[in-house]
This record gives sequence, C-alpha cells and structure tokens, in this order.
Amino acid sequence: MMPEFMPQGPALIVGNTMRVLVVADTHFGAETFLARHGLHIQSNSDERLNRLLKCIDDSKCDLLVLLGDVKHSIPVTTWQEINEMPRIFSKIREKVPFKVMPGNHDVGIERFLEDGELLEKEGAVIDGVGYIHGHTYPSADLLGRLIVCGHAHPVVCLYDEVGCSLRSQPAYLLCSLDAGEYISKYRKNEQYGGFFETESSGSDAETGDAKGGGAKTGKGDGKAKKAKKVRGRAALSESYAYDTDTVSDAEPNNVEPDGNFFEKAANTHVLFVPAFFELAGGIDVRELKSSRLGPLSRCISTSDAEVFLSDGTYINTLGNLMDEGESKNIPVRSVRRSKRTADRLKDRPDIEGSRRGEG
Repeated sequence: MMPEFMPQGPALIVGNTMRVLVVADTHFGAETFLARHGLHIQSNSDERLNRLLKCIDDSKCDLLVLLGDVKHSIPVTTWQEINEMPRIFSKIREKVPFKVMPGNHDVGIERFLEDGELLEKEGAVIDGVGYIHGHTYPSADLLGRLIVCGHAHPVVCLYDEVGCSLRSQPAYLLCSLDAGEYISKYRKNEQYGGFFETESSGSDAETGDAKGGGAKTGKGDGKAKKAKKVRGRAALSESYAYDTDTVSDAEPNNVEPDGNFFEKAANTHVLFVPAFFELAGGIDVRELKSSRLGPLSRCISTSDAEVFLSDGTYINTLGNLMDEGESKNIPVRSVRRSKRTADRLKDRPDIEGSRRGEG
C-alpha cells in the first residue's frame, strides 16, 4: 500500500479494500479570525470547497476523511461558520460519504453533522489504517499501525549552498515512534493514568529506560520481546499496514495493557499530512519534534524519518536535513509554551501537547 499524493490539495489517497481520501486542516471560517487581527480579506471558502470537491472527483474515492480543524474559530462558532458550514457539508454529501476527525479547532462542529459522521478525537481505524488529528494521544488500538495525522501543518524549507532559504513547501513526514519516549510521556498523562494498572491488579507493564531500551512486566514474562522495526517507506507496504496476524481491528479502548504495548508502539508509524488551507503556513519538518505541537510530534524517531513534497517527491531523510541545517548554521526555532499557558493546560489532558488556537 503506497499512498497516492494529490498536490492540488494537498491531499492523500490511502487504498486497501477501499479508496480513502484524506484532507487535513481546511480551516473554513479563518477569514473572520484574520479580520479580528486586522487582516481583512474576502472569504475564500468557495474556492477551497471547489478544490476539495475536485479532489473528490479526481480521486474516485469511496470515503472522505476530514482530518480535523475543519473549521477555524475557537472557542465560539462565528457567523461565517454558521452561514457556510451547512452548505459546505451539504456539497460534500452530494459527492461522497465522509467522516470528520475532530481537531482542536472543531468545538461545536457536531451541530453541522449528521449521525455517524463525527469520529472520536482519540482516533479511529478505517480499513486497517489509523487516523487522528494529532492534538491528543491516540487510542491504544491505533498502535502497531500506520497512523495518518494532521494538526502540525508540516512544511520543508529548502536552502541553497550558502544557506539562503527558498520558499517553504507543504511536506509529508513519515516516521516511526520513539517507543520509549512515547510510553514515558503517555504514562505521565493524567487522561490515561488508568491504562497502566498497578502491580496488584495483575497488569503492570513497565517501560525500560527513556530511550526505549525495552519493556518489562512486573510478575509476568520478564522482558518483552524486542520489537522488530519496520523502517522508512517499508512502513507503507501492504504486508505491514494490514498484517491481520499481529494487529486486529479492535474496538476503541479495547486493547489490554500487556507486555506487547512497547512492541506495538515501536512498530507504529506516523504520516504527518500538510494543511489543505492555503494560508495555513506551517512548521518546518526540522522543527516539528521540538515544537511540542501534539504528543505524536514530540515522539518522532529521527533515525528513519523521511520527507516528501506534496506531489510525493522524495526529498531526504529528516536526519540529513537536520545535519545540513547544522552545517550551514541554519537556526532552528524551539517553540516552548509559557508557564502561564502550561498552568492553564495542566487540567486539560485532552489538549495536552498542543497550543490552543494554533495548529
């Protein structure tokens, strides 16, 4: 299974037993937000919708997955969104069935949707592939699969031989999870505090060191088997993505916390998808891990990460791009939350790792 890239989106077609069109971060209604900040532009929703409808026609898809941040304004729904969203969804329904994976900007979007169109924010498995917006930790049943993720708006900035930046381009980043780092952060999140039960409960999976040295169980089988890594583009192969012998289509939150958790995390790959919204901007792939923009981005394994343009053109490994930046003294911005923001978010594990109002 190699995804088909649609640069006119940017959009992605994932095919197995059905063709799934994936579009991330459309941000309908963003013009009202921009106007409130002094930038007055006419609504571009019709052009964006027509571009989306053309992607639907060209892809001949069976299902459309809107990968979060379909609308823009938070925490309220603006007059622009109230006027435009019903028509936008109506036009899409005329073309193809669709699902909405809610993002951090999608507060109140359920008022515009029909039964069965809204997915859980912790993610969903569709035709063997996991989908999530990216501002929350994924449901455990997404682990061990390819996860398609939005939220980060990845771009790649290319530099000439003297270090001058060319125009940034929307980009895809394919990587595996750093399992040790992921589990360490996962366990600290209060929302999932009950996932790893105490020793007395009889289910006491523990991680090894923070670098992913291994996993062990308290009273069980000792050390878990070392995870077999599937690297780079091999993660997109049909034999991996749909290995029903090792990964089942379990219902959400129906995976038991056992010694296989580390192995599943180590065999999880994430494909970060660029934003569909033409004015979204983005984060350079070199900075994505340090941006702290979502739990998955903070656990990127740079050892096998690869970067593609929106048309599928292979650029380089992320490690090589970062090394190139260091050799040319290209500054890498480290995005950190202020203490005030951290204090405000500490009781909101559902948006932990994201910056409210961004992404």
